Parts: sequence; structure tokens; C-alpha cells
Amino acid sequence: MSYTKVMYQRPTTTRDAISIRTTRPTPRKPKSSRFETVSKLKATYSQAARAFLHHQIEEANGLVQDAFELLHPPASQEPDQLTTYRRKWDILRITLETTLYTTPLNGSVPSKLSHSFTNGSSSGQTLRSPNGSPRSKTPLDDPLLLSPPSLLGTLHTRSLKIFTPALERPNSRFLPAAVLVALVLASLKLDCPEVGRGMVDDWLANRDSLGPGSEADARKGIKAEEEREGYEKTVEVYCLHVLPRLNGWDYAKDFLDSEMEMRPSKREELIATLAAHHAQSLLPPSPRANQLQNLDNSVSGSSGAPTPRAVSPAPSSVSSHTAVPNSRSVATLRASQDVEPYPNIPRYSPAGTYFSAAVVFNCTAYDLAVAESRNYSVS
Repeated sequence: MSYTKVMYQRPTTTRDAISIRTTRPTPRKPKSSRFETVSKLKATYSQAARAFLHHQIEEANGLVQDAFELLHPPASQEPDQLTTYRRKWDILRITLETTLYTTPLNGSVPSKLSHSFTNGSSSGQTLRSPNGSPRSKTPLDDPLLLSPPSLLGTLHTRSLKIFTPALERPNSRFLPAAVLVALVLASLKLDCPEVGRGMVDDWLANRDSLGPGSEADARKGIKAEEEREGYEKTVEVYCLHVLPRLNGWDYAKDFLDSEMEMRPSKREELIATLAAHHAQSLLPPSPRANQLQNLDNSVSGSSGAPTPRAVSPAPSSVSSHTAVPNSRSVATLRASQDVEPYPNIPRYSPAGTYFSAAVVFNCTAYDLAVAESRNYSVS
């Protein structure tokens, strides 16, 4: 039998009524426990980054899963002690899982992905969470059953949930720019630039503006500078990498010309870089590039390489809307929308100076792991 404690408040005047209010103790996490959680996340992050750097995939994946047994959505919009660790661990998780999906080790796609995502080790033993209980399965337990757009949609939705306050519906306005960039680079690595564009469009439509009089503008100091740098990095990836992959050169230029939140020097830098990339894309491919392409085609056609798996209709984060600077007209992503296999995306010439999505993505992951393995801070 349970009892409810009530408190009686004596009336101070004849017009006062008896006040009975139910009081329930609010469970609070002890400060020492919160400190231990932060300490463990900090220490194990360095271990996980080093493991990823040295291709110790099972160890890195186990540490990532252990970390997210301790990380939960924030209670409010205000930063808390775990804010930094949510961002850093989620970037590492996105990088690790996308790498596993695209470049399995030892030439064994099913076994490597199955063990790493489901069991976390090649021995087949079930890994345990920090409290000793069996770790629950995740949506990525069977990654080979997901098409690339579905995988990206799952990663995006999961990130929205971990950064959105617990009592609110998942919304991209809470997604840190650094995490968004990691997701977009993953979409390029998986050859799904349209999905990456949808993610950016949704974020631009829902984020807080950096313009005069905005909430972000009212915040001064390091926090405001971080938000501005994150916004600029997102626009850079969007205009120099995503839109060109979709042959959206003109729109990328129009976007930068009408953009009003970026530092003028940064905007001019991106406009000049975009123009240089576009000019390179109009040049005919070099004979060397043609030779390499022909060689690649002959090898893939005669080596008995497996046929790429078919893409089944699946949830996706693709948006059919177009991002407009300082606009909130872009509809929210619909994760439940069925999509057909993504079409052949126009690419510009190999002679261009555009960086391969895989190279950019892997360099980002490499820099992240190196910095943490050397105990440097990663912003």
C-alpha cells in the first residue's frame, strides 16, 4: 500500500481556505554521480577516438554504445554539463557507423557490420551496458537491410532526438551545426546529396537567425561566435559541396549573394571559391582522368564484383523544398515518406577542384580522432 504525504496550511484569515497540496519528492541525480558521468564520458571518448583511428572497430563501437547509455536528451534548452559530450559523441558515432556501412574491414560486409552493430565484437558475445544489463538493440542492428537514404534518415532522426529537450518534439533547431555537417558529409559519402540538402534546408528553416535583434545576436562572447562559425561552416558545405553535386551552381551563387548573416569576408571567400570550382567543372576532363575511368570500368566489368544492392522504398530525410536565407518557409523533413531509388546525380568534371565527399568525410573523422587521442580539445 502506498501513501501520499499531504501538507496542511493553517488559514491566516477567515476568508482563506484550507490548502491541501500533494508533495512528491523529486528525484535528483547526486552531484557526485553527475561528475562521475562527465569524467567517464571524457576519458572513454579519448579511448574511442584512438580505437577508431587505429581501426579497432569493435572496441570503438562498444565504447560508443556505452556512452549513449549515459547520454540522454537535455531537460531544457539551456546548456548542461553533457552538452559538449552529446555533440562530440554523436559526431563520432555518425562517423563510425557511416564508415562501417561503406568500408567494411576484412572484405566481409555482412559479418563485420553484423558483429559491430549487433554484438559489438567478433566473438559473438553480447556486450553489456555500464550497469551490467544486456544492451538493447538499436535501429542499426541490421544495417544491410537499410538503403542509404534510410540509413541517413535513421541517423538524422536519432540525432534530433538526442539534442531536443525531453518534453519537446524532435526539431532541427536544436541540432548543433557540427553534428549537421557530419550528417551532410555522410550523405555525400553515401552518394545521397539530395538527402543532405534536405537536412540543411530543414535546419535553415527552423534555426534561430543570427541577424540584429535575434536571440543569437543577444548572446555575446564565445557562444555567439561558435554559433556563427557553425552557421558559416554549414553554408560552406551546402554551397561548395552539396549543391554542386546536384548541379545547382546558379542557386548556390544566388544563395550566397542574398545571404545576410555571414561575415562579409567569409561570404566573398565562398563566392570566389564557388566561381573557381564552377570554372574548373566546365573544362574537359583530362586524358589521364579518362584513362582511369576506362580502367575502372574494365576492372569492375570483368572482376565479378558484386552488384550493388537494390534500394528498397524506405524512410528518408529528402526534402523537396529549397532553402532560402533567413526564411522559415521550408517544410519539416518527413521521415516516413517513401522514396524511389535515388536517380543518377549530375557530377561535374573530375578535373574540377571539388573535394571528394569520401575524402572530406574521412579527413574530418581522422582529425577528430587524432585531436582527441592527443588530448587536444575538439570544438
